[in-house]
Amino acid sequence: MTTAKRIAALPDAPTLQEGGLKGFEVKVWHGIYAPKGTAPATTARLTAALQKGLQDPAVLARLNELGAQIVPLDKQTPLGLQSWLKAESDKWQPLLRSIKVEAD
Repeated sequence: MTTAKRIAALPDAPTLQEGGLKGFEVKVWHGIYAPKGTAPATTARLTAALQKGLQDPAVLARLNELGAQIVPLDKQTPLGLQSWLKAESDKWQPLLRSIKVEAD
């Protein structure tokens, strides 16, 4: 597993950190994107629908089966996604520059 902790769907799968690769963590984050200039009311409506869906027991059960880990409610927002994307970009850019690879 590339996450810092084992996931419930694969409890016997060790993490890379457990295998000796200290400090390594890669998470997958799915987000909902809308075109630039989307009306704030529309964005708010999409955010509310996402948050409601992520509270549905059937949705949660299926995501758990797939090994997904739901982020806290305060991260299920446009600002939360933007913050995560910036942090990931900041984390990986030095490596990409050092090997002369560009990310779009």
